[in-house]
Amino acid sequence: MRASDKAPGGRWWQGEAIVAVVLGAATFALLLPAMSSGSLFDSDDAIYAQMAREMRAAGDLLDNRWCGVVQFEKPPLLFWGLTASMALFGEGEAALRLPGTLAAAASVSALFLLATGLGLDRRRALLAAGLWATTGLFVLMSRRVMTDLPLVAALLFGAAFVARERAALAGASLGLAVLAKGPAAAPLALTIALWGLATRALPWRKAAVLAGVGLLVAAPWHVVETVRHGADFWNGYVGYHAFGRATRSVVPGLDLQSFLSILGREWLIVALGTLGLGLAIVRRPENGRLAAFAAVWLAVALALPLFSTTRLPHYALPALPALALLAGLVVPERLATERLFPIAAFALLAAAIALGPGTLAFWLDPDFGPDTRAAGVSMRGQDGPIIAGNLGNQALTWYSGRCATIVSSDARFLEIQRAVLLNVRAGVVAEPPGPLAAAGARTLVLSADAEPGSFLVGAAPGDWAKARFGDLVVWRTSR
Repeated sequence: MRASDKAPGGRWWQGEAIVAVVLGAATFALLLPAMSSGSLFDSDDAIYAQMAREMRAAGDLLDNRWCGVVQFEKPPLLFWGLTASMALFGEGEAALRLPGTLAAAASVSALFLLATGLGLDRRRALLAAGLWATTGLFVLMSRRVMTDLPLVAALLFGAAFVARERAALAGASLGLAVLAKGPAAAPLALTIALWGLATRALPWRKAAVLAGVGLLVAAPWHVVETVRHGADFWNGYVGYHAFGRATRSVVPGLDLQSFLSILGREWLIVALGTLGLGLAIVRRPENGRLAAFAAVWLAVALALPLFSTTRLPHYALPALPALALLAGLVVPERLATERLFPIAAFALLAAAIALGPGTLAFWLDPDFGPDTRAAGVSMRGQDGPIIAGNLGNQALTWYSGRCATIVSSDARFLEIQRAVLLNVRAGVVAEPPGPLAAAGARTLVLSADAEPGSFLVGAAPGDWAKARFGDLVVWRTSR
């Protein structure tokens, strides 16, 4: 064990780990304001919330269900956290955001432990952790109900434990990473394990321990799903969600230029990280271990979305911790010992919050779908099917408590919706609109500028009452 790992008493966890716990608690406290405010994105957030609701209602913690049908795209770690949180605190926004907020705080602690484990002094490690925590994408994802922050937190802990030669803890962390995001965790998890072997942080015996513990954590759920669902599970879990997204655009995403612009918005950490990498190359071998690891992590994290056909904004998230590690190298060690360094670091982090891409807005006002929330809540307790006309059904389903059916006369919109395996399995995309009254539909939700006539074919206009919620209009009939 390196001398820098030791604190008085000879135990590293009496030093860095205590600082890491305090740092994580402080991060969680700073994220508490407005955690219960606002509304969810009409996207994966609402889908995952509904899946957790259905998991809890079914009493089955192994299968993920959407609109009553088992789905195979995601592993269960996030849904376990959401189910526990809803059981304790209800189904409000705070309960839904709690698992992601805890993961966000944990990732800051893990980044600090990784930085110190790779030889960075505590002050510069704190700066790196702070830069990660003040990026706009970090704050945004802490407000969303997504699998990405649990994935990044587990990977960072895995890397931190590899750096400290604690194979069992590293294996458990990487196993949790797989349970957080499935095949998407594999490239960085393998990178961490192979780096441990290449740098002899993990000799073969410890590498075997890492692999064994990782399998003990991740494999049982996969085995159960295989026994329950066979090839259907693997076709959805790997074939569609991993290979499908890599080779074709299964959901509307970003072109390469737009994806790079997402990274460009995090200009401060990108600039400091790039400068840190350049300085590390010039200063070799000072902090060479950290620089090499961060550069490899960054390359792998960026290669996945850059060469994938499907690119989404949050795919940039795993690259930011590597940039934060490299940014910690910008300050020479001798300057980090100066009395004014904490003041300068605090001013830099305050500027990052103030000037970041939406950081303050995501932090203080996480209201991502107020109109959909209001429309959905207004439909709670009503009978009959809900029709989403030319709209997605995710948030309407969550907020109304009933699965909404997507109906559209737009061929391209229908093509996009039918390309989503989750929609296909649940059967929530209907044919182009027909007489809704004959289908038993009693509620129709449209955008405010949509013409309702084609959706109300066969229904007397006087039978339908109209209520507007921002950019959405809800048509209802009592017949």
